[in-house]
Amino acid sequence: MLIRFFRTVCLVLLFASSQNGCRTKETSTANRATDQVLIASKQYVVGPGEYAGGDDPPCIRRGMEDVAAIAKNFATQHRTQSFGFVRKDTPAPPVVLSAPHDGVGPSLIVDTVQNAVPKTARNPADPATKYASCGTIVFVLPNKTGQVRAVLAAGNETEVPLPCASAQAQYMKCDVGSAAWTSFREDTYFVATFKNWSANVSRTAKIDLYPAN
Repeated sequence: MLIRFFRTVCLVLLFASSQNGCRTKETSTANRATDQVLIASKQYVVGPGEYAGGDDPPCIRRGMEDVAAIAKNFATQHRTQSFGFVRKDTPAPPVVLSAPHDGVGPSLIVDTVQNAVPKTARNPADPATKYASCGTIVFVLPNKTGQVRAVLAAGNETEVPLPCASAQAQYMKCDVGSAAWTSFREDTYFVATFKNWSANVSRTAKIDLYPAN
């Protein structure tokens, strides 16, 4: 009788321990899932640039890679921003990045060296005038959003994007080569510019924003 009693107690304790272990595992899994909730995501294509014989040439549109200035201007002025060509004597009109709004989605502009050359009468063979084709995107983050982690990637149009996680002085270099991301956050505005300076290959740029917990 006594043996049967202890056997019953052991079984109850084992069952309770198993249940607590399952709850702990479920809680941990739930916490990880919460950490991985996607805040925002975007994928877009940027055409070829000009190979400069080095990394990170400037965007063909002056200021598109200055993500800190773009983010701060949106945070303080909340209005459209425009970008002219690098050469100030160019008569071609600027491209415009609209002010994003909550619930509408991100604002995006893309401009390429191929698009610029016929407008500027530039000589693409001139080694002193090598530029990147660029795409700039701006997200409005939900109110009270904490720290944000950007997962950046890029690839050829027909391939799965590869990580862009090699930190340089001012940008994150991409494994696909001849491409990089730069980003900045100010208040609820998160601005990122993708740069492609491959001479003949378009790139698919991908950005995902997650909580940084």
